[in-house]
Amino acid sequence: MSAKQLAKKTQHTIHQETGLLSTVGLGDNPLLAKFGMDIEAKHTADMFSEWRYEDVPKKLWPISPLSEFWGIGRGYEKRLNDRGIYSMGDLAAYNPYFLKQSLGMLAEQVASRLRKHNVQTKCVHLGIGYSRNSPEGGFSHQRKIEPTNQSKPLVYQVLSLFKEFYVDGCFIRNISVTYSSLVDARAFQFSLFEESEQQLTAYELDTIVDSVRKRFGFPSLVHASSLLEAGTAIDRASLVDGHAGGNDGLHQGGANNEY
Repeated sequence: MSAKQLAKKTQHTIHQETGLLSTVGLGDNPLLAKFGMDIEAKHTADMFSEWRYEDVPKKLWPISPLSEFWGIGRGYEKRLNDRGIYSMGDLAAYNPYFLKQSLGMLAEQVASRLRKHNVQTKCVHLGIGYSRNSPEGGFSHQRKIEPTNQSKPLVYQVLSLFKEFYVDGCFIRNISVTYSSLVDARAFQFSLFEESEQQLTAYELDTIVDSVRKRFGFPSLVHASSLLEAGTAIDRASLVDGHAGGNDGLHQGGANNEY
């Protein structure tokens, strides 16, 4: 018996024994089966739909407005529209670099708080919340590191955690970056694994950037990519998910930022 025959038989048995109609989605994986059931099966005469990988461009990409898609509410739809994303096809073609930019910006903002208060972190935490209807709920992971408050290594650790634990295909609803296990940073500590001159150069660069941003605001110095149409750092610099960004104070036990 094929998978399709088994699905049809199950559907028929449910109706025969309970009198209830049921929708069935069949796919190459659970996510495609879910898409088939929610998006197509409900509108077919036999309440059955079969989705294969090769069907995605034809069946999934044309969906618009985005709020008609499972897991995307009106608020999230507006945020996507603001970036020029109006269909699932637009979303699929969207450059993932701009998500990386968002994570990097958050990591930089929290690092600047550490330097402002002369502390270093020994623990980097990344929390990602997926859309409430995603197969996964999200993740929350942390990593112990050598004490630092420099932007470059902290951005690297945040992006590394994301690459390790993010589940492909899940829509991201919120992002949280937290540094904890803080220690005093009044004395500069060299790493044995990097050239001392490079470490001093990075430290001096962070100090200069902090000084400029303190005087002229966080958007005064951003990566060149933030000037692109889809850049995000400038818009998010002063307000991130309702919380002030940039050089704010530390929370008890650590420093964090959310989007």
